[in-house]
Amino acid sequence: MASRARFIVFALVTFVTAPVYGGGDGAGDPVGQPAGDPELTRRVRELTELLRTRPLDQAASPQFKELCEMRERLFQFHEAARCNEQLFETWPNVPIGRDALWRAAQLHVRLEEYEIALDLYARMALDPAFDGSRRRDARSLAAMLRRHLRERKTPPQPAPDPDRRRIARSGGGR
Repeated sequence: MASRARFIVFALVTFVTAPVYGGGDGAGDPVGQPAGDPELTRRVRELTELLRTRPLDQAASPQFKELCEMRERLFQFHEAARCNEQLFETWPNVPIGRDALWRAAQLHVRLEEYEIALDLYARMALDPAFDGSRRRDARSLAAMLRRHLRERKTPPQPAPDPDRRRIARSGGGR
Protein backbone atom coordinates (compact mmCIF):
# COMPACT_ATOMS: atom_id res chain seq x y z
CA MET A 1 0.00 0.00 0.00
CA ALA A 2 2.87 2.35 0.79
CA SER A 3 4.38 1.94 -2.68
CA ARG A 4 0.98 2.60 -4.26
CA ALA A 5 0.70 5.82 -2.25
CA ARG A 6 4.21 6.82 -3.37
CA PHE A 7 3.27 6.16 -6.99
CA ILE A 8 0.13 8.28 -6.66
CA VAL A 9 2.14 11.11 -5.14
CA PHE A 10 4.69 10.75 -7.97
CA ALA A 11 1.91 10.96 -10.55
CA LEU A 12 0.37 14.01 -8.94
CA VAL A 13 3.65 15.85 -8.55
CA THR A 14 4.86 15.06 -12.05
CA PHE A 15 1.71 15.65 -14.06
CA VAL A 16 -0.22 18.56 -12.59
CA THR A 17 0.47 20.70 -15.64
CA ALA A 18 -2.58 19.74 -17.70
CA PRO A 19 -5.60 17.45 -17.48
CA VAL A 20 -5.69 14.13 -19.27
CA TYR A 21 -8.81 13.73 -21.33
CA GLY A 22 -9.92 10.16 -21.94
CA GLY A 23 -11.70 8.35 -24.72
CA GLY A 24 -9.82 9.64 -27.73
CA ASP A 25 -10.53 8.47 -31.22
CA GLY A 26 -6.92 7.38 -31.72
CA ALA A 27 -6.13 10.33 -33.96
CA GLY A 28 -4.67 12.42 -31.17
CA ASP A 29 -7.88 14.34 -30.54
CA PRO A 30 -9.24 13.09 -27.21
CA VAL A 31 -12.88 13.47 -26.31
CA GLY A 32 -13.37 16.52 -24.15
CA GLN A 33 -10.39 18.32 -25.67
CA PRO A 34 -10.75 22.05 -25.48
CA ALA A 35 -11.05 23.82 -28.79
CA GLY A 36 -7.56 23.90 -30.26
CA ASP A 37 -5.82 27.14 -30.90
CA PRO A 38 -6.03 27.55 -34.70
CA GLU A 39 -2.71 29.39 -34.77
CA LEU A 40 -1.01 26.60 -32.84
CA THR A 41 -2.55 23.96 -35.10
CA ARG A 42 -1.37 25.87 -38.18
CA ARG A 43 2.15 26.12 -36.75
CA VAL A 44 2.20 22.35 -36.07
CA ARG A 45 1.28 21.69 -39.71
CA GLU A 46 3.98 24.10 -40.92
CA LEU A 47 6.68 22.57 -38.74
CA THR A 48 5.66 19.03 -39.70
CA GLU A 49 5.90 19.89 -43.38
CA LEU A 50 9.19 21.73 -42.92
CA LEU A 51 10.76 18.81 -41.06
CA ARG A 52 9.58 16.38 -43.75
CA THR A 53 11.21 18.34 -46.54
CA ARG A 54 14.45 19.43 -44.91
CA PRO A 55 17.31 17.22 -43.81
CA LEU A 56 17.42 16.54 -40.09
CA ASP A 57 20.68 18.24 -39.24
CA GLN A 58 21.67 19.77 -35.91
CA ALA A 59 20.01 23.09 -36.82
CA ALA A 60 16.61 21.37 -37.09
CA SER A 61 16.61 20.04 -33.51
CA PRO A 62 15.06 23.18 -31.90
CA GLN A 63 12.23 23.13 -34.45
CA PHE A 64 11.69 19.43 -33.82
CA LYS A 65 11.53 20.11 -30.06
CA GLU A 66 9.07 22.94 -30.67
CA LEU A 67 6.86 20.57 -32.68
CA CYS A 68 6.85 18.05 -29.82
CA GLU A 69 5.94 20.73 -27.29
CA MET A 70 3.13 22.06 -29.48
CA ARG A 71 1.64 18.59 -29.86
CA GLU A 72 1.60 18.32 -26.10
CA ARG A 73 -0.09 21.72 -25.74
CA LEU A 74 -2.74 20.52 -28.19
CA PHE A 75 -3.32 17.47 -25.94
CA GLN A 76 -1.93 15.13 -28.61
CA PHE A 77 -0.03 13.13 -26.00
CA HIS A 78 0.58 9.99 -28.08
CA GLU A 79 1.98 12.05 -30.94
CA ALA A 80 4.06 14.14 -28.52
CA ALA A 81 5.56 11.01 -26.97
CA ARG A 82 6.40 9.57 -30.39
CA CYS A 83 7.83 12.91 -31.47
CA ASN A 84 10.09 13.05 -28.40
CA GLU A 85 11.26 9.48 -28.98
CA GLN A 86 12.09 10.30 -32.59
CA LEU A 87 13.92 13.43 -31.46
CA PHE A 88 16.09 11.29 -29.18
CA GLU A 89 16.70 8.68 -31.89
CA THR A 90 17.80 11.41 -34.29
CA TRP A 91 20.05 13.28 -31.83
CA PRO A 92 20.93 10.89 -28.97
CA ASN A 93 24.20 12.61 -28.02
CA VAL A 94 22.83 16.14 -27.78
CA PRO A 95 21.22 17.53 -24.60
CA ILE A 96 18.00 18.35 -26.48
CA GLY A 97 17.72 14.69 -27.51
CA ARG A 98 18.33 13.38 -23.98
CA ASP A 99 15.72 15.81 -22.61
CA ALA A 100 13.28 14.54 -25.22
CA LEU A 101 13.71 10.94 -24.06
CA TRP A 102 12.99 12.02 -20.49
CA ARG A 103 9.86 13.86 -21.63
CA ALA A 104 8.74 10.84 -23.68
CA ALA A 105 8.96 8.63 -20.59
CA GLN A 106 6.90 11.15 -18.60
CA LEU A 107 4.26 11.24 -21.33
CA HIS A 108 4.02 7.44 -21.39
CA VAL A 109 3.41 7.46 -17.62
CA ARG A 110 0.78 10.13 -18.15
CA LEU A 111 -0.88 7.90 -20.75
CA GLU A 112 -0.63 4.96 -18.31
CA GLU A 113 1.66 3.10 -20.71
CA TYR A 114 3.85 1.98 -17.84
CA GLU A 115 5.74 -0.78 -19.64
CA ILE A 116 6.97 1.64 -22.31
CA ALA A 117 7.89 4.24 -19.68
CA LEU A 118 9.76 1.57 -17.71
CA ASP A 119 11.79 0.65 -20.80
CA LEU A 120 12.69 4.30 -21.41
CA TYR A 121 13.64 4.97 -17.79
CA ALA A 122 15.73 1.78 -17.69
CA ARG A 123 17.46 2.86 -20.90
CA MET A 124 18.31 6.24 -19.34
CA ALA A 125 19.51 4.61 -16.12
CA LEU A 126 22.03 2.52 -18.06
CA ASP A 127 23.17 5.17 -20.55
CA PRO A 128 26.37 6.94 -19.46
CA ALA A 129 25.48 9.92 -21.68
CA PHE A 130 22.90 11.00 -19.08
CA ASP A 131 24.29 13.00 -16.18
CA GLY A 132 24.45 11.49 -12.70
CA SER A 133 21.31 13.05 -11.25
CA ARG A 134 19.19 12.21 -14.29
CA ARG A 135 20.47 8.60 -14.25
CA ARG A 136 19.78 8.33 -10.53
CA ASP A 137 16.24 9.70 -10.99
CA ALA A 138 15.67 7.32 -13.91
CA ARG A 139 16.79 4.36 -11.76
CA SER A 140 14.43 5.29 -8.94
CA LEU A 141 11.49 5.90 -11.31
CA ALA A 142 12.16 2.59 -13.08
CA ALA A 143 12.17 0.79 -9.73
CA MET A 144 8.91 2.50 -8.76
CA LEU A 145 7.29 1.50 -12.06
CA ARG A 146 8.50 -2.10 -11.66
CA ARG A 147 6.89 -2.27 -8.22
CA HIS A 148 3.71 -0.70 -9.56
CA LEU A 149 3.50 -3.16 -12.45
CA ARG A 150 4.19 -6.11 -10.15
CA GLU A 151 1.38 -4.98 -7.81
CA ARG A 152 -1.02 -4.51 -10.72
CA LYS A 153 -0.39 -8.06 -11.92
CA THR A 154 -0.87 -9.56 -8.46
CA PRO A 155 -4.50 -10.60 -8.05
CA PRO A 156 -6.25 -8.72 -5.26
CA GLN A 157 -6.41 -10.61 -1.99
CA PRO A 158 -9.85 -10.94 -0.44
CA ALA A 159 -10.39 -8.76 2.59
CA PRO A 160 -10.45 -10.70 5.84
CA ASP A 161 -13.94 -11.32 7.14
CA PRO A 162 -14.30 -9.56 10.50
CA ASP A 163 -16.95 -12.08 11.63
CA ARG A 164 -14.56 -14.96 11.01
CA ARG A 165 -11.97 -13.47 13.38
CA ARG A 166 -14.62 -12.91 16.04
CA ILE A 167 -15.76 -16.52 15.70
CA ALA A 168 -12.20 -17.82 15.97
CA ARG A 169 -11.58 -15.75 19.14
CA SER A 170 -14.79 -16.85 20.84
CA GLY A 171 -13.99 -20.53 20.47
CA GLY A 172 -15.83 -21.71 17.40
CA GLY A 173 -18.95 -19.57 17.23
CA ARG A 174 -21.41 -22.13 18.56
